[in-house]
Amino acid sequence: MLAAPLIIRTGKPVMARGGFHGLDPILTPEKLARMVEANEVRFVMLNDLSLVSRRMGADVAGQPIADWVRANSTPVDSNLWRAIRRSQMTLYDLRPDLGLAQ
Repeated sequence: MLAAPLIIRTGKPVMARGGFHGLDPILTPEKLARMVEANEVRFVMLNDLSLVSRRMGADVAGQPIADWVRANSTPVDSNLWRAIRRSQMTLYDLRPDLGLAQ
């Protein structure tokens, strides 16, 4: 649900992890690890599901990816990217060694 506005605003490629409602099994932790190693993915947003998606089970479906991301990345300071302070979304940097200017 968040991919389209990000693509439009930045012109950068964005992957909708799990499809529109987060239920499509497009990734495994192993595939994500390979994509990070190949420099195909840099950032992952977690806690970005709508109420409808959560009720449909997307939080459970995405748990293996979320666990891998939390174990293998660094949260990005929300002051650098979050416009809405009430949001529970967390942006993770999978390559913190590159610095945020990259």
